[in-house]
Amino acid sequence: MRYAFYLSGENLKLGIEEIKAFVNNVEVNGRIAIVDCEKFDFTRLAYTKKVTRLIVECKEKELLKKLKSADFGITGAYCVRAINFSEKKAADAVWNSFKAPEVNLEKPEHVIQVICENGSCYSGILEYDNQEEFSKRRPHLRPGFHPSSMLPKLARALVNLSRIKEGNTLLDPFCGTGGILIEAGFMGIQTIGLDINEEMLFLAERNLKKYTIKNYQLTKGDATKELPECDAIVTDLPYGKSSSLFGKNRINLYNKFLKNAYSRLNSGRYCVLMIPNIVNVSIGKFKKESEIEHYVNKSLTRKILVLKKLN
Repeated sequence: MRYAFYLSGENLKLGIEEIKAFVNNVEVNGRIAIVDCEKFDFTRLAYTKKVTRLIVECKEKELLKKLKSADFGITGAYCVRAINFSEKKAADAVWNSFKAPEVNLEKPEHVIQVICENGSCYSGILEYDNQEEFSKRRPHLRPGFHPSSMLPKLARALVNLSRIKEGNTLLDPFCGTGGILIEAGFMGIQTIGLDINEEMLFLAERNLKKYTIKNYQLTKGDATKELPECDAIVTDLPYGKSSSLFGKNRINLYNKFLKNAYSRLNSGRYCVLMIPNIVNVSIGKFKKESEIEHYVNKSLTRKILVLKKLN
C-alpha cells in the first residue's frame, strides 16, 4: 500500500527519521513523505500530522481531471479536505467521481484528503489525523516538575527512533522526572527508569501515577556502573545548570555510560541519546544510524544520536 505522510514541519528531518523507524525507502517532497508499506500503528507518530492512503498522485495542473475519474473505493458519506489547494475545487471534482455522491461535512464516514506540495499533488483516504494532545502533558502541568524536563512530543519521537515494540522493555538511565517513560508507557511499552538522584525518582513516581502508567520500575543507580537488561535505551543526557551534574566532567560521564550501555544491549538493538550539539562523544562499537539537530531556542540547539549495536 502507498501512503503519504504529512509532516508537522517543526523538524522535518526528525519527522522523516521517525517514519524510517517503522518503514524503509521513504521518498520526501517538502513536508510530504511517501512510503510503500504495510499499515502500522500510525498513532505512535509524533511529528506526522496526517497519513493518507494514496489513490491519486499527479502534477497540480492534472489534479482536477484525476479527481473526477478517481475510484476512491468507498461507500457512505464523505467530505473533502485540502491543504495548499482550493477545497471547493477539489470537492467539486471528487463529486463527479461518484455515481451517487453522499457528502457529510460534520460526521463523514470517510475523509478524502488532498495535499499539494511543490507542484505535486497527493489524494486518497485519510487513515490517520493526529489529535494527540501533547500540550496537556507539558512538564509545567505535571505534579513532579523540574526545568530540565523534556517536552512530551519530543520524548515520543525519541522512543519511536529506538524501534522498540509494544510489550518490550525500554530503559531510561537518566530518567529525571519520567517524561520519556510516560510516552513509552502510553504506547504499551514496559519501562525502567534509573537515576542517581532520589528527588528525581520521587517526582517521576508522581508523574507516572498521574497518567496511570503501568508496568514501570524506578531505581536509584549510577548509569556508568549499573544497567539492567532491556530491549532499547532512550535518554536525555544531563546537561546545563538545571542538572545536578552541572560543572562535572560530562564528556567523561557520557563516554563511560555509552561503554556500559553497549555491554547491556543485545545485538541489533538501539540506543537513542539527546545531547548538546557542541558535545562530541565516543560511540565506541556502536554504529551511528542517524544524527538529527533539534532547535530549542536561539541560544541552544541539541542533537539526537541514534546508535545501533551490531552483531
